[in-house]
Amino acid sequence: METEHLAPPSFSGQKKGRFTFRARGSCPFDEVMQRIDRQWIISYSNRKNKVLKFRTDARMMSWGLGGYLSMLEDDSVEVIIYPIHPRSKREALMVTQLLHAMTSVLGN
Repeated sequence: METEHLAPPSFSGQKKGRFTFRARGSCPFDEVMQRIDRQWIISYSNRKNKVLKFRTDARMMSWGLGGYLSMLEDDSVEVIIYPIHPRSKREALMVTQLLHAMTSVLGN
């Protein structure tokens, strides 16, 4: 997740979401990056290709989750969330919750 590969990795247990983003300024990707940075830890960003990789912080009982975000030409945002342990029911719930949180972070 922290490499410079632009294609989203494929892991089991991943969930995808697509969101419409309405930017307030002239640089929509920078605005998305700023909103993600307030909530999570950005591990890789590429402004030219509009790709962002992020993660939640590790806690005592969890390694956290990973995320891949790409902004498409129509300013919609595709988000993929990855669990560390794909068979864990707890992490599956955390993945779903993170996708719901992404809705409010992106202002939908």
